[in-house]
Amino acid sequence: MSSVSEERRKRQQNIKEGLQFIQSPLSYPGTQEQYAVYLRALVRNLFNEGNDVYRERDWNNSISQYTEALNIAGYAKSEEIVIPKEIIEKLHINRIACYSNMGFHDKVLEECNAVLSLNASNCKALYRKSKALSDLGRYREAYDSVAKCSLAVPQDEHVIKLTQELAQKLGFKIRKAYVRAELSLKSVPGDGAAKALNCSVEDIEPDLLTPRQEAVPVVSVPASSFSHQVGSELASVPMMPLTSVLPLQVEESSLPSTVLANGGKTPFTMPEAFLDDGDMVLGDEIDDLLDSAPEANETVMPSALVRGALPAASVPPSIPFSASLLGTLPIGARYAPPPSFSELYPPLTSSLEDFCSSLNSFSMSDAKR
Repeated sequence: MSSVSEERRKRQQNIKEGLQFIQSPLSYPGTQEQYAVYLRALVRNLFNEGNDVYRERDWNNSISQYTEALNIAGYAKSEEIVIPKEIIEKLHINRIACYSNMGFHDKVLEECNAVLSLNASNCKALYRKSKALSDLGRYREAYDSVAKCSLAVPQDEHVIKLTQELAQKLGFKIRKAYVRAELSLKSVPGDGAAKALNCSVEDIEPDLLTPRQEAVPVVSVPASSFSHQVGSELASVPMMPLTSVLPLQVEESSLPSTVLANGGKTPFTMPEAFLDDGDMVLGDEIDDLLDSAPEANETVMPSALVRGALPAASVPPSIPFSASLLGTLPIGARYAPPPSFSELYPPLTSSLEDFCSSLNSFSMSDAKR
């Protein structure tokens, strides 16, 4: 049974596929911000893997992990992506610990100067630098370096020991440090003082955690050339909810019978043109439509008695749907006056006029006769 945990095995797979992806010419399917999240996750995984290897005392492999992470940080800068300075410091500090354990003092000094250029008060870099200078016989420089560290963490046992050794070699008076009363009391759990006492300058920086703002729903980067999908943490881009992208669907349905402008009732279905968002009648257009409807006591002629063609200008051009939607007579059209009896029945009217004319010429004498 393998001693490697499932979490670490997954992380190693993510590192492998992440390195394979960034070396490929494939485009990243996301925004610049999402790609920054991707690269930072890869750097974190390399950092944490380097820590696990360091605990196994495999200095060379641990250096490889930290170095790869620093190289990716440099690559990210060329892509206008910033890896936090704190992470860069921690990568150098942990690589310094590896070089120190291997006895590479020149490498230690080089790395310490790189860290101090970022943060001049980094205690671990000051301590490692002082220790390397002491091993190289440069005691005065070593003392100056450890003196700065001693002022920051006066109770660290490794700092006290190195300071006293250098003071003895330089012929300085050795004395004990004064311990303040509050530091000797039992610290409250979670107190910052307890953390400072439990953390030593000899320790490497602890594992990095995923920032809360980067823990978002993800999709995988296309990896057709990979044997597996790119890891969910490394190959991640935030996804928008589907409902915020797709438009609402409008269901076409039959409307109930409605009293139309000409008094008729005709059931009709919503035409396709009306379902288009650009053809919706809203706001002032609805008010105009309602205002143009006849009052209840107005005489409205049946559509069958309307005579002549209606002018096109009688329909407001702002109404996007056809006249058939409102019935036979469009709203706003002018009504023709009721036709006379003579216009409806011309032959009968002519006969009646002749009869009436004969009655007018009829006199009373004619009646007696």
